Amino acid sequence: MHDLPALPSNVRTLLNDESSRLNRLYPDLPRSPDDCGTCGGRKRFLWWNRYSPDYRPDAPVIVEYDCPCEDQWILQRWLTLRGVNAVYQRLGWEDAQAVAPSTLDVVTDYLAHSERYVSVGMGFVLTGAKGTGKTMLANLMLKTLMLKGFDGYFSTFAEALQTFRSGWNDAEDKAWYANKVRGSRVMALDDVGREHFQQRYEEGKLTRNAQSVAESTLDELLRHRVSSAKPTFLTTNFEMAQISQYYGDNVFSLITERSVLCEFKAADWRTSARERTQQEVRDGLSRPVVLL
Repeated sequence: MHDLPALPSNVRTLLNDESSRLNRLYPDLPRSPDDCGTCGGRKRFLWWNRYSPDYRPDAPVIVEYDCPCEDQWILQRWLTLRGVNAVYQRLGWEDAQAVAPSTLDVVTDYLAHSERYVSVGMGFVLTGAKGTGKTMLANLMLKTLMLKGFDGYFSTFAEALQTFRSGWNDAEDKAWYANKVRGSRVMALDDVGREHFQQRYEEGKLTRNAQSVAESTLDELLRHRVSSAKPTFLTTNFEMAQISQYYGDNVFSLITERSVLCEFKAADWRTSARERTQQEVRDGLSRPVVLL
């Protein structure tokens, strides 16, 4: 029988107010370890031997694990509260095999020197085509930093725009979200630029008001975090020149001043992810919630 790695000391059971907020925002989450989303209450599950000393990436073996239901429940809720959604909770670095070595080299350098990069507020920008796995990689980087003890939060830029533009019905939830976006030691802001393809057009042209809201929101968030020396990770389908075009020189300057710039290169991740998931279902495998 095999075991998953133990939880790091900074991963904990949620406080009462955190748990109440999570239950309200995510009512479908398991409410107790008895409803374990990994083993389904069976106390065992099948998965690759990634955590065994004899693991070989080129020759993985399916083995049976003792399910640490309480740890899985705690980690799932802990990550959800920090914006890491269900799919990315169950992905690890082995799932980034299709990422080009040139991209992984830049990522590995950042993580290897993360204490220094984070201390000086140096963020990370992933640019590249749709469907290649930028969101996956940003989640993996954020989870790795949280494993090292850094406070982190993940959000889409569309969610940030919606919150700061029209707000949530619950003022307390809005204030909590704003504090996470502005105050987390490391913040990942996903899919910057997508809102430009979702906003209202008049006579075939983007309304200046919609464009200025996105520009001012991103400017405010980045300016606050840069001045506080808090790293921000951005993912975008835009090239850097397009960021300057759509968000203005101020935002472009803030990003380039305090970010490692990385062009994301990989095979079509969504296609390979679909095929992989189908095969895992056929093989009766269950992905555990992991940080690495």
